[in-house]
Amino acid sequence: IAKRSGASLSAYTIIDTHAIHAAADQARLRRLIRERASDAISDLKSATAGTDVASILHYDEGDPEAILRCETQPGQTLLVLPCQGWFHHQVEARMDRTTWDPDGLLRLPSCHGGPVLFVGKTPLLDTARTLVVRDCGEDHLAPLVEWALLNNLWEVTDIVHVAEKQIKDGGVAEVADRFGCGYTRHAAPDSVCGIPPGIVGLRAVVLGRTPRPLRTNWFGAPWLNRIAPDMAGEVLIMEG
Repeated sequence: IAKRSGASLSAYTIIDTHAIHAAADQARLRRLIRERASDAISDLKSATAGTDVASILHYDEGDPEAILRCETQPGQTLLVLPCQGWFHHQVEARMDRTTWDPDGLLRLPSCHGGPVLFVGKTPLLDTARTLVVRDCGEDHLAPLVEWALLNNLWEVTDIVHVAEKQIKDGGVAEVADRFGCGYTRHAAPDSVCGIPPGIVGLRAVVLGRTPRPLRTNWFGAPWLNRIAPDMAGEVLIMEG
């Protein structure tokens, strides 16, 4: 994305100190998390070694929400995140002071204040070029789609607009026409952020709000299942 858009690339390795403070054995957990963070830095360097894009590496310990809070104007900084995980780097430990495992991933779009792209582990096929826009009536949704296409987040040939009947187009069809994409509109399913099943060539879903509840795993179900069962595409979210 950085290479296609000409943007600078900054990589963050963060340790959530809240997770450490909630642990029964804080010293042990800090050591284990630092070891995992070191491995993550090594993996990042290996992944970017053969690219033409230089990255600036940041290492921080503290509150991830505060560290990743966006100070730029919306649209100037894209935050790229995995679809699961948190900044304790998946180190398992007894957490005597909390009833939940550390998990704040879905709170980050509201903290960042700009577009957030959640990416999966497995690269999608090159033929996946359908962008789904899940419209719940947000005024900023069409500008977000336009921003994503202008910055070459994906190669898109078709836009599927999913909305309830009473919601007007809001400019999504115009954006599709301007970028030479096919456009179809589908009725929204009952779920707040869900999309119809069977959409062919799904590359990504654009949302104008973060799916609730703000848990990546809710009673054993991954949060992407709220959008579509076995959801494999990327998700671009920006809170209004």
